[in-house]
Amino acid sequence: MKYLGAWMGKYRKKVWFALGLNLVVMVALFLVMRPYFETNDDITISGIANGAYDVRDAHLVFINYLLGMLYQLFYSLPGRLPWHTFFQYLVLWMSFSAVTYVILQKMERTAGLCAAGILLIYFSYEGYIRMQFSKVAGIAMGAALFLLFYGVTKEKISPGAIISGWILGCVGSMYRFDLSLVCALLMTGIGLFALLELVYQEKGNRLRRLIAYLVVFGVQLCLVMGLRFFDKHMYYRDPVWKYYDEYNNVRAELMDYGFPDYENNKEAFEALGIDKDAYDLYSGWSFDDPDKFDLEVMKGVLKLRQEKTVDKGLIADYLKKFPRDFFGVRVFYAALIFLLFCMFFGKHNVSSVVAVVYEVLLFYGLYFYLYYTGRYLVNRVDVGLWFAVCLVLLWVLFSGNMKLSPQMCGILFLSVLIMNQRSWNSDWRINGSSSLATRNATRAALEMVSADKEHLYLAKINTISAAGSFGPFNRMPIGVLNNICWLGGWETRSGFSLKTLEKYGVVNPYRDMIGNDAVYLIDTDIDLTMRYIHTYYDETAEAVMIEKIGGCGVYQIGGTDEKADDMD
Repeated sequence: MKYLGAWMGKYRKKVWFALGLNLVVMVALFLVMRPYFETNDDITISGIANGAYDVRDAHLVFINYLLGMLYQLFYSLPGRLPWHTFFQYLVLWMSFSAVTYVILQKMERTAGLCAAGILLIYFSYEGYIRMQFSKVAGIAMGAALFLLFYGVTKEKISPGAIISGWILGCVGSMYRFDLSLVCALLMTGIGLFALLELVYQEKGNRLRRLIAYLVVFGVQLCLVMGLRFFDKHMYYRDPVWKYYDEYNNVRAELMDYGFPDYENNKEAFEALGIDKDAYDLYSGWSFDDPDKFDLEVMKGVLKLRQEKTVDKGLIADYLKKFPRDFFGVRVFYAALIFLLFCMFFGKHNVSSVVAVVYEVLLFYGLYFYLYYTGRYLVNRVDVGLWFAVCLVLLWVLFSGNMKLSPQMCGILFLSVLIMNQRSWNSDWRINGSSSLATRNATRAALEMVSADKEHLYLAKINTISAAGSFGPFNRMPIGVLNNICWLGGWETRSGFSLKTLEKYGVVNPYRDMIGNDAVYLIDTDIDLTMRYIHTYYDETAEAVMIEKIGGCGVYQIGGTDEKADDMD
């Protein structure tokens, strides 16, 4: 141990040490746990890029078009590697390594290793095991600004740190622009601290430092906004994708935040042409009826939602839930630990106190906005936010004198590691055989459907699933989804989804499945679907079960189409 300590003391400030340490952490997690995608978004993104829908498209919706072009390039290479996963792991590894490097530069050896270890215990698990591209965006942007602050506040400004920070910040913004901006806002706590510290510097250095801050962060802002402008331009130049961009924004607002209550708005819904069966279908994510539930109708439904009023009642409800409910968020404990470190080991001067209070109030205010909009306690969002908060608290801690003995460091590290096993144990490889068996069964059902290219399969949500069939290290076969369209989801009405429908002569799935021998419906509630079809399209239509796949019924819908003709 003595020689190990001496070796670490000698090399801990090297870039390769931070990279190597984080590589060891990544490999260790892989050996113990089985990575998976936290949501179905990532598998859809990789499917768009790798040709699962029969086209390789750079329109990855949530991810910048420029990054989509890079994906296209790599997915065209031989080897069939899961590049979406590899790119995310590369970004996470570089981000965690950048943060580790700065911590080890700014803190005493044992304390720095302890702080970096605690940070990695919480956030490397969320990044490497419970993968989700929004987390990548938040972590990368937080790490980028952390590196930029390090580079610009050094006695001799570090061009290498600044250029690396710019690149990492651009990548973070390309993975999820909106979330990266929120994380950047939370990182302003470091900026406030740095500006307050300027007050105590010699007058001759203040202006030079201030100009350096403005230039470094101004360039980062210009780069990020330029990438965003390019992304929007690539969508708006194509009429199909321009319409989809607006459609998807309204769809997300409606589906992610919930439909207005039907009974309280019954007359308004009926005026929009939506009866109770239609409401149940649409709100259950089977909404792809471009005639009855188009963009204008969706906007009409949105108008029925009662806006929350910021009043005493709302504020009281928020204060009742938070910070109490934060204790149910795993990564919150990392911020709590670093806050306690600041209290016990921080430099308790004006800059430190003001920065910590500012950061707490800023986060609390931002989270109130999330509560107001109904988008709170979403793990893939919270991880990036709490990561930014932890980095700000660590920066404030740098100004203090945190010294820990190797024994105390070991006790803290092991305590945090053991405390996290309660949430980790479901992901241990030893406990993952049942989930793997489920994935294999789901994949078998999907591949059975995919093999029948003579038919288009329209699928309800929660029937067959691409997300449940493939993991981060599986690359979906080319064309595996080119005869499957889900009746809801963020890919609905996208360019590649419309191409799949077009191959089978389908424009409106609900209308055009009637009497169409080339179209099958995969459903778990066929009675609801048939009531909808009888009301809106063909009252004589009948559903005939063809087979069962994965516990779901596969139906062919026969009918006269007379009612559909009358309504055209």
